[in-house]
Amino acid sequence: MNRMVELENKRREVYDLRIHYSLQRHKVSASLKDLIDYCQQNTASDPLINRVKDNPFVEKKWLCELI
Repeated sequence: MNRMVELENKRREVYDLRIHYSLQRHKVSASLKDLIDYCQQNTASDPLINRVKDNPFVEKKWLCELI
């Protein structure tokens, strides 16, 4: 029984290795360049970089007009 389990584990390992081998690889430098370009193109609309002027979640304070 132990031998069968070991054999099945090896088959799974070979299957996984074949899948990983067939994947198309990208160079890290090219991926980083694409990421930097994307960040630079979307900087203007990023609320973490450019603060939102009006916070829609702040409660509006109403002043008493009788005073």
